[in-house]
Amino acid sequence: MRDRSETAEELLFLSFTLHKKLIRPVIQHAKADLSPLQLHVLDTLGENDAVTMTMLATEIRMSKQQMTRIVDTLVAQGIVRRDYDALDRRIIKISLTAAGQAMLAAIKKDACETVAAHLALLDDDALAEIDAAAARLSALLRKLP
Repeated sequence: MRDRSETAEELLFLSFTLHKKLIRPVIQHAKADLSPLQLHVLDTLGENDAVTMTMLATEIRMSKQQMTRIVDTLVAQGIVRRDYDALDRRIIKISLTAAGQAMLAAIKKDACETVAAHLALLDDDALAEIDAAAARLSALLRKLP
């Protein structure tokens, strides 16, 4: 059995390879005129109903000041909105607009089609191996905090 550092090294290799062979082509092919960071923000908001700026900045791992600029841009595009908390107006919740939800759904659909086109280059046995490995890895990674 490998030790944790060897497993970590393998996961890093896998992460970089996935980014290079699948994620980067998806981002380059995306029809939306958004940066990878803006796409990350949309995806994070798509997983949550509404989040505070602090929560969003923490999730994306950047300062609130930097996140404010990104959110300002997305608000100006009509993709994201700011709403004041009903109980405490000092708290501002960030969420996707209907247009933002539609855009995110379209981006995800397009991304799946792009990845599927790459996977079409594999034979059935290789595809079955990747499918099983991806399902197992996803299940295990969900156990991480």
